[in-house]
Amino acid sequence: MNRARALLLLALLPAAALAQARNVEQLGRISFPTSAKGETQRQFERGMLFLHSFEYEQAAAAFREAQKLDPGFALAYWGEAMTYTHPVWNRQDSVAARDALRRFAPTPEARASRARSDAEREWLVIAEALYGEGAKATRDTAFADAMAALLEKHPASHEA
Repeated sequence: MNRARALLLLALLPAAALAQARNVEQLGRISFPTSAKGETQRQFERGMLFLHSFEYEQAAAAFREAQKLDPGFALAYWGEAMTYTHPVWNRQDSVAARDALRRFAPTPEARASRARSDAEREWLVIAEALYGEGAKATRDTAFADAMAALLEKHPASHEA
């Protein structure tokens, strides 16, 4: 094993250990304001904590629970879609991600029109870039560009 790989593995060990956490309280805290209220917001933030910890199945389950609690909450579907990309392993299930987005609304335009806020529409743009048409490498570049634009627009956003 070369030195660069060894350093990368050492850098990832804390994240890997944290990813084994099953109790959301062990994952930390997040503030991600949305249009959701109460338990829906709690489930959404729970999903985000799991997503950031590479616990994709737990994240998807939390986002689906938020969908059940509030079927009109765009970011619950966005969050589930985001669980189908595993960037560390360069894996993506774009079919499942697109299916999650379609459960909210059938087209990008319909999804945007159903979103409750400009911020939620902006996050949907991110998913549309990542899961739109074209080869994965092209979509990955579009996703990175969309994230950069979002960060430029909202430089104080920890999520962006």
